[in-house]
Amino acid sequence: MNLLSNKNNRIKIDLGVFPLIALLIVFFNINIFSDIKKADSLYELRGAHFSKSDIYADSANIDSAIREYRNLWNKTKDNTASWKLMRALYFKAYYTKTTQETRKRLYNEARKVGEITTENCNSCIESFAWLGIVIGVWGQEYGILRSAYDGVANKIKILSERVINLDSSYYDGVGYRVLGRLNFLAPQIPLILPWPSKKDALSLLEKSYRLNNSNLLTCQYYAEALYGQGKKEQAINVANEAINSLIVSDGIVEDTFTKREIVSLLKTWR
Repeated sequence: MNLLSNKNNRIKIDLGVFPLIALLIVFFNINIFSDIKKADSLYELRGAHFSKSDIYADSANIDSAIREYRNLWNKTKDNTASWKLMRALYFKAYYTKTTQETRKRLYNEARKVGEITTENCNSCIESFAWLGIVIGVWGQEYGILRSAYDGVANKIKILSERVINLDSSYYDGVGYRVLGRLNFLAPQIPLILPWPSKKDALSLLEKSYRLNNSNLLTCQYYAEALYGQGKKEQAINVANEAINSLIVSDGIVEDTFTKREIVSLLKTWR
């Protein structure tokens, strides 16, 4: 049976269509790549007008980056667009001057994007990681009761464990870092949330710290966990090393925010 002819009224398939389809796919991919580069270039400028004396980052460039990533996400719904949009929305909410309602809206959008992406993807490590981060700050904005009702802690735990299982070294051990921080902050509630452990927090954060001891967030969280376990001198040493580090960890804005928080911690520890 020859389905490539119209003999005896068989279905006719025009072979000339296939090169055209292939060409359209190539052009689509080129346009997507160009869109990614444009969005990435704007994201890289997120701290362009920021100085260490500023309280918040300027929002102009990150707003433009979000628009580009959002357009890209609407076109592709793929992992790259997903995690980069989540990352940009997180930056806008966390590091620029916004109201609580705006932060909630941004985190809700980021969460929705991440949940759509990860629903049918078993290897989207970037989206697993950023969704875990986003759900964490979402929980901070909505409070303990709403977070408990929504099962925030368990969701972050599952996402972090997926990241660890896929690649424990990804993003300076972000799976260990997020899960360790969760264990440190989450209250242990019998029958409801029995697993959070300050001891486990220290162990997990130590793993992240060993993967990259220049990541400032890891240093902050590890120092807090050390102090919480009575290892005051070691905690202060880790914190001081982080403050004096000349290595750019995440970016000028992010690093400045983290160092400020570490300085505040040290003032309470001395």
